[in-house]
Order: sequence, then structure tokens, then C-alpha cells
Amino acid sequence: MESLPWNVWYTAQLPKRAEKPRFRGITVAMDTGIPFSFMQASLQNVHPYIDFWKFAYGSPVFTTPSILQNKISLCHEYHIRPLSSGILFEYAALRNESGEFLDALHEAGFDAVEISFRLADAKNSHWVTRIEESKNKNFTVFTELVLPSSPDSVPSYLALIAAHLMAGVDYIQLLAEDHRTSAFTFYKEWQPILEEAFGERIHHLVWPVPDAEELSRLPQLALGNLNMHLVRPQQLMIVESARRRLLGECSAKPKEWMLGNEIDIYAPSQRQEGLKTKLNQGLWMPPEKK
Repeated sequence: MESLPWNVWYTAQLPKRAEKPRFRGITVAMDTGIPFSFMQASLQNVHPYIDFWKFAYGSPVFTTPSILQNKISLCHEYHIRPLSSGILFEYAALRNESGEFLDALHEAGFDAVEISFRLADAKNSHWVTRIEESKNKNFTVFTELVLPSSPDSVPSYLALIAAHLMAGVDYIQLLAEDHRTSAFTFYKEWQPILEEAFGERIHHLVWPVPDAEELSRLPQLALGNLNMHLVRPQQLMIVESARRRLLGECSAKPKEWMLGNEIDIYAPSQRQEGLKTKLNQGLWMPPEKK
């Protein structure tokens, strides 16, 4: 059977996505130690939608050197930047071996490093030096900040984010203090405050990925430019579907916003003319039977 020309039928109508390397709307996939074969099969299909591949937790320690190298090489093949997790950097920093650790990452082929400070070392001022050290070695630098689930002491947290940005951090991964808080609620509470405070610089912030039901509730404008982390490989296609306006709540009343506006396709006064107009603009539909 001849392949169905999905790209011809649909992509002209879908919201556009910036090509890689992109700096807004990035997706940080999280590898918790998945088999190489699973990673390879996943990336064959979804590699255009991934910007960073984060080797989370201590997974590089428990991955054989050959498999780790194969994973890093696969990332480079698909123009995905390998990202080392913060916990390994923390232990290196505690031993005063952060420079050696960065050299080892560079030699292994990592392009990005996360600098987080959850251990006792977080309380000293050396983190700015370590960010500068990482930037000098041409790493893309991520940090991680835990914010209250609902904004309370806003000024102090805004000052902390500003300090990270001034130190030259490329991306700040945000996490909710209360792990039971949904990613959608966390984003809804904090995004207006942070956008007002940082304006265009908000694209340096990376949000926890909402689940599928929550993704369908986010405004399309936000989804296209929203940076998301903690995205597991099996979620990658769901996230991209949401970004391209192909994800909706099954319980929601279908609307013609899927075709580009907010006309209710079930409203008798609007259905025929509004839907017909949109279909005539190029969205593919099966030919009518004669």
C-alpha cells in the first residue's frame, strides 16, 4: 500500500516549530538507565523533537563505558546534546575535583552539564566560579532551583533566579517544592510572576513536563515556546503532539481551534460556513462519495 502523505495533509496547518539548534521550546529527555536498544529505537522516530538528552541520577556510573559511549555517539548523530546530571557534579565539587570532572565529561563527549547544589556545598559562594569554569570549557550550563509550589517569598526567589542568570547560566530547571503539586498548577502559579519579572529572559527557564491531560490544557502559544524537562522517552511523542496542537482532552467539546480559530464546530450557525472555509484552505479530508 502506498504511504499516506501525512506531511502533505497536515503539516501546513500545524503550528511551526523552530529547527535545531533552538533555544525556545526545548525538550530535555531524561534517561534513567534505559537500554541502548530502546534509546536507539526511540530516537529513530523522535530525534527531531529532542534538544538535550539528560543522563539522570547516577545512571552513567552504572552504565558500562562502551554503552555510555554508544549512547553519547547516538546523541551526536541525531544532533542532540548530551547533558550530565547535577548529582555527579555535586560529588565532584565536594571533593574539590570539579575541574577534573568537567575535563572527563568533555573527553567523553558531553556538551552540557547541570550544576545543582543540594548538598552542604550549596551554601558557599563557589557555585558562581563553577558556572564560569563550565562556560569557559564551552559547556551549555544548566542549574536547578526548587520553588515553593505556590508563590510565597517571591522577592527572594526572584533574586536567586536573577543571580543564576547573571552568572551566565543557559537554562534553569525549575522544580516544585511539594512533589505532589501538578506541573500544570506549578506553571500556572509561577509563570505570570516570572514573565513579569524577567520578560524575554524567561526562555532561560525550563519547566517540569505536565502529564498528557495537563498538556492539553496549556495555551498553544505557551506550548510552542515552553522549555520542558523531566520528559521520559515514552512521553516524547505526546509532548510534541501537544506542541503541534494534536493533543486534546477527549472530554472536551471539539472546537475549530484545531483548524486555527475558536469557532465551535457544533454551533449550527457557524458549523457549515466556518468549517467549510477552513477545509478549503488546504486541510486534507477524504473526498466525498459520489
